Amino acid sequence: MELEAMTRYTSPVNPAVFPHLTVVLLAIGMFFTAWFFVYPFSGQTPSFLHPSQHNGFCVKESNNIPVESTSHSTGKGFWI
Repeated sequence: MELEAMTRYTSPVNPAVFPHLTVVLLAIGMFFTAWFFVYPFSGQTPSFLHPSQHNGFCVKESNNIPVESTSHSTGKGFWI
């Protein structure tokens, strides 16, 4: 196939919009990341716990963070 017969590829996103798109996508990602980290520590009682058992829930969750982050980053946490 000759070079002249080929059609030039054009991006579906205009390169002039890249900085704006970057800011929007980072903002969306930061919002959902913050929501993911704040939600377990909010005042809402999980449906599987009785209100009398809720007192130590945040402490248990905060103690699990180093273990979970280490095991998930190594990829071995799912098999132990």
